[in-house]
Amino acid sequence: MSLLNIDFFLNWKLFLKPWNIIPNFSLKSIFEINNILDKCDIKGIIIDIDQTITVYGSDHIDNVTLQLLNELSNNYKLCFLSNYPKSKKSFVRFLKIENVTTIKTILSDKKKPDASAFLEALNYLKTDPRKSVMIGDRLFTDIIGANNMDLITVLVKPINPKSDPVMIQISRLFESFFLRIISYFFNRGRNEKN
Repeated sequence: MSLLNIDFFLNWKLFLKPWNIIPNFSLKSIFEINNILDKCDIKGIIIDIDQTITVYGSDHIDNVTLQLLNELSNNYKLCFLSNYPKSKKSFVRFLKIENVTTIKTILSDKKKPDASAFLEALNYLKTDPRKSVMIGDRLFTDIIGANNMDLITVLVKPINPKSDPVMIQISRLFESFFLRIISYFFNRGRNEKN
């Protein structure tokens, strides 16, 4: 299983716009999302899977999360967008998640933060980026890519970062440091809730 995201490196120019790293909103978990949705005119929601709705690598969605996803799908167009290793095991995992949640997983040829991954999700939802929100736990993939596409971005704290592979845990340290520095110098008055 390869955790190296080549598309991340191919999109290095996104870092030339440091304000793209700052999320519109930061939340403790996805369960606070209704506070944001009530403030914005949202039509579509793109949701990351790992560490946003379940721990890394798991196909188990707990009942409370399922209930939230059901409520959201009654009011909004939803899809999942996840960077995944292209293997039979991960494909089967996403099928299980789709079956349990009845929410489509977009399996893009390109990985976040590449624009084509977000375009595929938006094309599936048939929503305008400015009326769509990306919910995820990673700055360098979910947030920077979605900001580049003019989506509303929501950064959530990972469910259980200890379940991440070591390479992702190291990335999280860089992301946290980067966000503090960039926010200090380039804060565009974005909303933040800790």
